[in-house]
Amino acid sequence: EKGFHLLYALERMVGSANFLTFARAYLKKFAFLTVRSEEFRDFFNSHFEGSGAVSDVTLKSFDWDSWLYGEGMPPCGEPNFDRTLSSDAEALAKDWIAHDEKDGSNAHPPSVDISKWTSPQKVCFLDAMLSGLENRSPLKLSTIKSMKELYKFHETKNCEILFRFCMIGVSSSDEDLYPVVVRFITTQGRMKYVRPLYRALFATESGKQIAVQTFLDNKDFYHPIAAKMLAGDLGATVSEESNETESESKACTIFGIPFRTFIIGTTAIISIGALLLMKKRR
Repeated sequence: EKGFHLLYALERMVGSANFLTFARAYLKKFAFLTVRSEEFRDFFNSHFEGSGAVSDVTLKSFDWDSWLYGEGMPPCGEPNFDRTLSSDAEALAKDWIAHDEKDGSNAHPPSVDISKWTSPQKVCFLDAMLSGLENRSPLKLSTIKSMKELYKFHETKNCEILFRFCMIGVSSSDEDLYPVVVRFITTQGRMKYVRPLYRALFATESGKQIAVQTFLDNKDFYHPIAAKMLAGDLGATVSEESNETESESKACTIFGIPFRTFIIGTTAIISIGALLLMKKRR
């Protein structure tokens, strides 16, 4: 994030149009090359020095050392972004959590229409929901059901939205959502999605066995690193089955040598013998 804030601070200093011109010149000069931070700084200064886009005094006063070598977030503080859209999303998340805390079945869920919201706005809403649920109990199943009916998040093809809604639903042990979760984690293998969902599913009483069995049935689908990490997340249940398979493999030996090793070694000896025989004939 600090790199983004640096670029944003430079853009604010010189103006958006001038920064875009600089960006084009930078890409043209350094295309297909590796660039050090100091080279970026020097090129930026040389590009704007004497250009009139920004005064030389302002250019020289920019605190490059703190940005490049200092610790923590930007020295200029948090940028003043327009938070209108994100504020609406965060407010709706608070309304849903407040609705979930009400007693009785007569309470009506929030009526905000989000059909025209962009995907990032919906992601922001779900992120705010997840943050709001960190230090309290999961949502009631009735609340999850209302969200499904209003927003159809469980039917979306957008991975970012589906992932977040599944995390909310699984934490509430919504068993009706489990088939959606299983389909999601077995049709793509990005660890940013599958690991949190497997963990969440495994952490529930009703979903623990589903998580283990789903992994065992689909472990060859995942990248080896992902499969190893998931096996670790799911603990001894998976490890025991792996150990059984390994034991079965070790049990298959010839003269005490594992079968595979014996075959490879024998093939190598025969190949070397054949080569020596051919050379002797020549």
